Amino acid sequence: ANPQACLTKTKKTPYVHGYAESEAFMDAAGGYDVSETRSLDRIAVEWVDEIARLKFLKGGEKVGVLEDNCEPSHSVVDKYLVGGIKKYHPASVKTYESDCTAASAQAQPPALQNQMCIDGVTHVLLATSFVAAQSFLQSADGGPCGSGARKYTYMASDYSLLASDLFTRN
Repeated sequence: ANPQACLTKTKKTPYVHGYAESEAFMDAAGGYDVSETRSLDRIAVEWVDEIARLKFLKGGEKVGVLEDNCEPSHSVVDKYLVGGIKKYHPASVKTYESDCTAASAQAQPPALQNQMCIDGVTHVLLATSFVAAQSFLQSADGGPCGSGARKYTYMASDYSLLASDLFTRN
């Protein structure tokens, strides 16, 4: 069982924290789940807005979204981020998912990066944990899609705290 849901939904104990889940997850706690940061839903929607503002996608790109299959993050990425990206008319948008374990976050991204390269992905959005993103980037760094003419164009955001000071300094 999810300890956060046990505290907030079952025990009706207020839980104030710094990592927001999806709005649906937090709403299900009836006001007992409170985050200092924006919800994952809002961060994903704002990320889509930034894609337009920064002209990251102009139409015709092959977009790969690195994510994990942990809930509620997985559903939020698929609904709001991928759904929002489609309005910019990329040639394709596909998610590449690691399993929801710490070991998978480290072990699986190199194979996902290789598959993105094979699939001809041009633009990568890192909607996953720091560990998975780091493993992906290390794998891509020396490969044919990490450098040279086929080099990926990357974008990260506050989603999964990838733009926080803690991680951007590493």
